[in-house]
Order: sequence, then C-alpha cells, then structure tokens
Amino acid sequence: MLARRHQGESLSRYRDAARVRRLFMATMAVMCVLVGPVAANAVAAPPVNNLAPEVTGNAALGEQLVCGSGSWSGAVSSFEYEWVRDGLPIASGLIYTLAKADEGHEVWCIVTAVGSEGRATAESSNSVRFGTQTPPEEPKNTSPPEVTGNPAVGQTLTCSEGTWSGNPTPTLTYKWLRDTEAIPSATNSTHTVIGDDAGHSLSCKVTATNTAGEASQVSKNSLAIPATAPHNTKAPAVLGNPQVSETLTCNEGTWEGSPLITFKFQWLREGTAIPTATFSTYVVERADEGKSLACRVTAKNTAGEAVAASAARMVGTGKPENTEPPTISGVATVGSTLSCSPGMWTGSPTYEYQWVRDRTEAILGASSSEYQVVSADRGHSLYCDVTAKNGVGQASRLSAPFPIPSGSGSGAPKNTGKPVVSGSAAVSQTLECSPGTWNPSATSPYSYQWVRDRGLAGETSIETGTKETYMVTTADQGHSLTCVVTALNGEGKGEAASEPLPVPGSLPSSLSTPLIYGASGTPHVGESLSCLHGEWEGAPPPTFTYQWIQDGTIPIAGASEASYTIATTDRGHSLSCNVTAKNSEGEATASSKPLKVPGTIPENTNAPNVSGEPKVGSTLTCSEGTWSGQPAPTFSYQWLLNGVPIPSATTHEYTVGSAGRGLTITCRVTATSSEGTASTSSKGVHVPGVKPEDLEAPLISGNASVGQTVTCVRGVWNAKPPPVFTYQWLRDGAPIGSATASTYTIEPADQGHLLSCVVTATNSEGSVEVESSNGLPIASRLTQSKVETPFTLHPFRPTQPTAAEILAALNRQLTAALRRAHIKSLLKAGSYSFAFISPGAGTLELQWYGGGKGAHGSTKGKQLVVVQSSTSFMRAAKGSVKLRLTAKGRQAIKGKKRVSLTFKAIFRLSHGISVTWQKNFVLSR
Repeated sequence: MLARRHQGESLSRYRDAARVRRLFMATMAVMCVLVGPVAANAVAAPPVNNLAPEVTGNAALGEQLVCGSGSWSGAVSSFEYEWVRDGLPIASGLIYTLAKADEGHEVWCIVTAVGSEGRATAESSNSVRFGTQTPPEEPKNTSPPEVTGNPAVGQTLTCSEGTWSGNPTPTLTYKWLRDTEAIPSATNSTHTVIGDDAGHSLSCKVTATNTAGEASQVSKNSLAIPATAPHNTKAPAVLGNPQVSETLTCNEGTWEGSPLITFKFQWLREGTAIPTATFSTYVVERADEGKSLACRVTAKNTAGEAVAASAARMVGTGKPENTEPPTISGVATVGSTLSCSPGMWTGSPTYEYQWVRDRTEAILGASSSEYQVVSADRGHSLYCDVTAKNGVGQASRLSAPFPIPSGSGSGAPKNTGKPVVSGSAAVSQTLECSPGTWNPSATSPYSYQWVRDRGLAGETSIETGTKETYMVTTADQGHSLTCVVTALNGEGKGEAASEPLPVPGSLPSSLSTPLIYGASGTPHVGESLSCLHGEWEGAPPPTFTYQWIQDGTIPIAGASEASYTIATTDRGHSLSCNVTAKNSEGEATASSKPLKVPGTIPENTNAPNVSGEPKVGSTLTCSEGTWSGQPAPTFSYQWLLNGVPIPSATTHEYTVGSAGRGLTITCRVTATSSEGTASTSSKGVHVPGVKPEDLEAPLISGNASVGQTVTCVRGVWNAKPPPVFTYQWLRDGAPIGSATASTYTIEPADQGHLLSCVVTATNSEGSVEVESSNGLPIASRLTQSKVETPFTLHPFRPTQPTAAEILAALNRQLTAALRRAHIKSLLKAGSYSFAFISPGAGTLELQWYGGGKGAHGSTKGKQLVVVQSSTSFMRAAKGSVKLRLTAKGRQAIKGKKRVSLTFKAIFRLSHGISVTWQKNFVLSR
C-alpha cells in the first residue's frame, strides 16, 4: 500500500514535470517559429492558428521588429503581415522599423494565413512600446474662463483661458458671444467692442481639443455693453419716379444705435402729413401733381428714439391734358341757368369758360361757368368751351352739345341704326366712323367723340378724337375704341355708340433690371430693403406686383410688398425680389440681382453623442448634436480610435472591429455652411478588452551556475489588445537592480540564494504581475562543486528547503495573493482563496489582523483577527489556501472603503525549522 502510494506520488511528479516541459517548449516555439509556409504535406483544410504570432525585436527608435507567424494547421501557401499602432494599420510586411510616431504607443502585428481553402488571421500575442505612455484623456475644465476689460464701444476685452487638464495637452480656441450667440470672426482671445455690441452682453467660450476629444466652457461672467439711442448718419431718401400712379419707396437711411432699431414711416405732402400714408411705399395721387413729397422716419430702440426726414421731391406736371370732357347740366328752357363742369385734366390747371352756340358762335359776355338761356338759343345747341392753364401751357376742350328745343313738336333725333367703325385697329392707322341712321334726321352736322374703354373703369373721352376719322395712337394699345355720334335738330339731340373696337396691345417687357436698394454697409437683420421695379415697356402700361425670394428659388411667405425687412431666418442666405408686370395682354417677371445677408458660422451647442453597445461587431451611431449658425449647416463624420482617424470611417455609423478592443472610440462631426466650418468631437466610448490573465504561469529555464544565462519564459496569457511584457528578476523575493530583461546572467552574489522572476503584462485594460511558477536555487560556494543543478522544471526538490528559500517563497506568493483581495468580494464569499506552492512538507498558518480596543478605549495589547487559516502540505506541491472571515472581522470591515491590516504567515516544516513572514497592507473596496 505504501509502495503504491509512493509510486503514485512519483507518477504525479513526473506528470507535473512533463506538463511544465511542454509549456516551456511551446513558449520557446513562439520565439523560434520559422517564418513562411508550413510543410507541403499540410492537411487540405482552411488555415487554423494553433500558436499565436509574436513580435520580436528591440523596442527602441530605429530598431527593426519581426512578426513571427506562429504555428498553423491546414492548407497554408503564404503569409501576409500587417503592422498596427493602437489598433490602426500603419504598414505591411514581415519587418517594421520603429519610428518617432510610434513613441508612447503600442505596436503589434496581424498575420493572415493564405491557402487554397481560404484565409484566416491571428493577432500577435504581444505588443511593443518604447518611450512613456500616458493614457489619452479628453480635456476637462477645472477653472472657467473670465472676461476682463472696460465694457464700452472701442475698448478691448480679454478672455482668460481658464484652467484645463487633458492628455495630450489640449489646444485652445476662442469664440466671443453676444447674448449667447457667436459673433462672426470674433475668434481671438481679445475682442474690440463695436457698435453692434451696444445694448448686449458679451461673454466668451473657450474650446479645448486634443486627440481624446474636446470640451467647451463659457466664461463665468459676461459684461454688459451700454445701449445707445438711434442716431441718423445718412438721411432717408424717396426712391422711384415721382409721377402720378407710380410707387415711391421711403428708404430709412443709415442709423447707428443698439440694440436693434425699428422704424415707422410717414409721407408728407408740402410738409404736411398725408393721413393713412404710413407705410414705406406710397402711390402718387392726382392731388400730388406739382407738389412736393417727402417721408419722415422715426427710429426707435430700448435706449430712445430719433426722427429724420428725406429731402422733398416734386411730383412732375406737364401741359394740361383733358381726360374727361366738360359737361353741361341744367334745364333746356329759356330763362333757366346752365352750369359747366370743366371735366378732368392733368397738370393742376386753372380754368376759363366760353359758351358757344352751334359750335361756331361765341356768345358775347358768356365767359363764366354759368349761363342763362335766352330766346335766341331756341332751336340751337349750346356748348361750353373750357380752357385749362398751368405754368407749362394751356389746352381747350368743348363739351358735348346741349340742345335748346324750338318747340316745333317734331321731336329729337332717334338712332335706328348704330354707328359703324371701319379701318384697321393698329397704331398710325385711320379709323372712320359712319353716323348710322336716325329718325327724324339731324338738321345739324353730326358731332363725334372717340372714347377709349367706354363703360369701363378708366373710360376716357379722347381730346383729339372729335371728328369722324381718328388715327390710332400708342396710348390706345390694349384698349377698346368706341365712336359716339350725336345727332341734333331743333327739338333736341340723340346719341348712339358704335360697337367697341379692340386695339391689340403688347406684353410687358423689362428694359432695366429691378434693383434692391438698402442702407449702405453690410445688410443686417432689421434693416428695410426696397425693390425698385426698373423700366418696362408694354401696352397698356403695366401694373406691378412684388415677391421677395430667398436663395433665388424660395418665395418668402408674406413678403409681397415693394419693401422688405430682413429677418433672422435670412442670415446666410441671398435675397432678391421678383417684379411681375401685368397688363391686359399678359404678364412678365424680372428678378433683381441677389443681395447676400451675412450669416453666422456653425457653432456647437450640444456635443455629438455616440450610441450603441461598444463591443466588437456592434454598430455605433453618431448623432451630430445641436448646432447654431445660419444658414443651417450640413454634417460630415470621422470616427477615431484613441484619437487617431480611422481610414474610410466617415459615415454616421461605424461597426467596431476586433482592433478596437480595449481602446477608445470617438466621433468627430464637422459642420459646414456657406459661412464656414467647425468641428467638435463626442465623448469617447471604451470598447472593453481583456485585462491580461495568465493561463500558464511564467517559468525560469537555464543552467543554475554562476556565469550562465537563464531565461524568464513569460508563459501563456489571454489579453486583448496584445499586452506589453516587462520583467523583474528577484533574489530571495527581493528585486535585483537593473535586472529587467527577459534573460539574466547568474552572478556570484546569487550563490546560496533563490532566483525567480516576475512578468508584468500591461494593456489598456490594466496590468497584472505574475511570478514564475518555479524558483532556481543557486548552490552556495561550499557545496557548489558537489551539487549539480541541472535545469529543473518541477516545483519540488528532494531536500529540505533553507529558511531563505521558505521566506522567498512566502514573500513571492503571499504578496501576489494580496493584489487580488478586496473588501467587497471577501464580504460576499466569507472567505478568500488562492493557490500556493509549498516549499516543502509542513503547515502554513495565516492571519490578517488589525489593532482593536482594550479597556477604557485603549488599543494596546489587543489584536482583531479579520481572517485566518491553517493548511498542511504533505510535500512540496501546489495546493489551495482558504482564508476564512471571522465574525468580528466582518463587523470591522463592513461599510469601510479602506482598512489597514497586517498579514502574518508562519510556515512550520514537518521535521525542521519555522519561518515567520509579516507585511502591512491596505485592504480596499
């Protein structure tokens, strides 16, 4: 039975040693693997990676790194190599030379095995880094900016940058704000106050940017700039042609003052306000002929108001022209009084009257507007001849006949057949009017009156159209002509009209482009613009309507007057006005040249945001955030990995690749408009990687003799992204100065001591230290010649360990065990377990304790045991140690974030010495 037990123990030791040897050989194979295709007799199957690639070479500027392909099975015909820096491709090929750009970054390689059955890739098990590495940290404001200076127009204000943290050190940009709105081009740390700032508050915003992201902070204060009342610097002006029926526009002129000025208008005739004429446009009336017109503008803001008037413009007059003939009213009997109305005339004339009998006989003394019928007038027709005079000239017009009956009883003529007009209704052509038929017939010659647009609004008796023939003029185009015939006899008169004859007109046609007129300087919100329709031809003369247009195609709702006030929504757009001329023949439209209203550059008011689960294979979405600026900007996107742009990742979505594990992804949004471009980045989202975890512990290989070089084989690790490995050699558990390479040459000082090594694996997820699973005892001088120390791969030895070896084993393993202990997990499990390789057969007693309270609050002489255990080992072998939480220990650490304790260990050899080890430590949450 005993023999069988010893046999089993020997077999177990043999298996442990064999496992360690296999681990060592596999690790060495990583370093020594041949680069190139696998053996020609590989199985015809897709490539499969069995042992990860490895980066070898010295991590220093200018040094060459080699990408070992690792071990593969399946059909592999060739390998492709890609080098990456912090997850982003930088080069291809077997060898890579470290450059300045790699300093402080992690560089590793990806191997693609290519075969007839497909392709497969594998990342290297490690990465290299030279120079210091500080994790990227996005900017953060720790003290806000401040605005200082004299808040007055013409004075210079300064924006302090505040205090910022971040890695790398962020760069700073500035933006001045007027009432929280960005001021175009105000992007320096100083700002000179201008007139537009008056009546507003000024603050500044500082934006800090580095490769990890950006952040903005508005100044902790703002300075109010005193408002100024309106002040006119350029007088208002009356625009347009001052003629009857034309539209005039009152331009408000140029004003200074802030905040925004509003305007009111009043039109003046001969200096007197015209009731209801309170708009920026005014249609000239007949009553304005020969008189002056002006406009008065009242400008007002919160600081006050002021008034300015334009220069007066005279409304033109010409020689009087009759548009409606004189008329006679009254009773056609002897002794009654007749009255003569002068009709309608242009030119604001004065009038003279002459009464006429039978068109030819001027009645002596009858030169007033009234006339008393006498017996000599019986059987005759009376006319009133009106002469209109002004400063330019005079003109006369005869009224229609007013017959005085003779009393014979035959009756006045009655029309029995309408007059008929013959001829071509074209300009310069002569028309002829036949009088028609009458009963009884006329005893006097017929009288004729050609009428334009008879029976319609605007009916006009043509002053020169009083004969049976009439030559068509351009004024008749687009109108109708009617011949009105009057037949007379001794008993009275009769009147009849021909059918109207249309005279073709012509469509409106623009002779000069409409013009936008505004105050001088840069167009701004609140300013009034005027649209001058320009010159047109067309018959009849056209009337005009207006439509204001944004960006050449978008009609502005409600903007259909000759004047328009620039709105906030016009910022960054162009304005033009469409003028539509219309007459009876049709209509035509002409557009002014565009007028650009300055906008504001895009400004981020709410940072972009990345949504989605940050894991490999997941799709992230970048929202652009909130932006101000006119016109509204368009957006483009760029995804970044650890602050470095990802090639081709320029849409609002991005699918996380395997290279992103353990790194930070951000999205940079660029807003672009006609006014400029601005960019800002989202907060970073971390893609979880895998913190380094040792799957097989490191081990030491080599000959334990002075002068021999031994190697610390790092073991097998699981980590994403690939970690950087560093080494530290220990002598009896204490670090050996400058022994930080993977190899170590044994020195005389090592004789009689135990060598071990600690491997530290570091990636973006953290660092883990693991000590080698075996120690290498170096024989002392006295026994060196008698003791052979072959390369040993098993953790046991047939002889009893020395006190130094036991102490080194305790220090190495218990120190490592402390790194994984935490209050939270201890309270949850009620215990804490870890693996321990016993240096020999014996008992290990462990305690964590702290100071307790004695009588009357004294802490002397009392120890509170938090955890304790006692574990026996039959031999030098690996086992498990379990520390159990005491009831008082639970009360002592419950609710605490940090507890200061002492770790005490006693190892008692079964047939030998006892060794005590002790260490103070802090147990944290």
